[in-house]
Amino acid sequence: MDLSIGGLDDATAYRVTLVIAANLTTSGDGTGTFIDGDANGAADAGASEGVALIASVNGAAITAAKTYPSGEDDPANPSGIFPVTGGVITVNLSGVAAGKVYPVIYVNGGASTFLEITGGVPSEVYAVGPAITVN
Repeated sequence: MDLSIGGLDDATAYRVTLVIAANLTTSGDGTGTFIDGDANGAADAGASEGVALIASVNGAAITAAKTYPSGEDDPANPSGIFPVTGGVITVNLSGVAAGKVYPVIYVNGGASTFLEITGGVPSEVYAVGPAITVN
């Protein structure tokens, strides 16, 4: 399934992570509260790779992953995903097994390349997409 995220700054690098439903509370307005089970200041995606994977970004195939770009990306010089003209990023998701995940997009920067949170609330610009249910 293709998921398009619009209204983005063409000059900003973004990251997309699939988060398992058990690790995120959202009211459907694009915001959420995340679990930080290991108390490292970053949202825990959980084992979302067991539910769905990101298979392509802006039409280009990637090595399927739950997060793109990977966690090894340098936050001081992030590669990230840049929107195509018009501020849109499109990701293609591939189902793996039954479950529910939420796509989360955020600015690829900060102290780490992960979504930084305090008390479960992100301190970086982010948005939570619609629930993706794999049957």
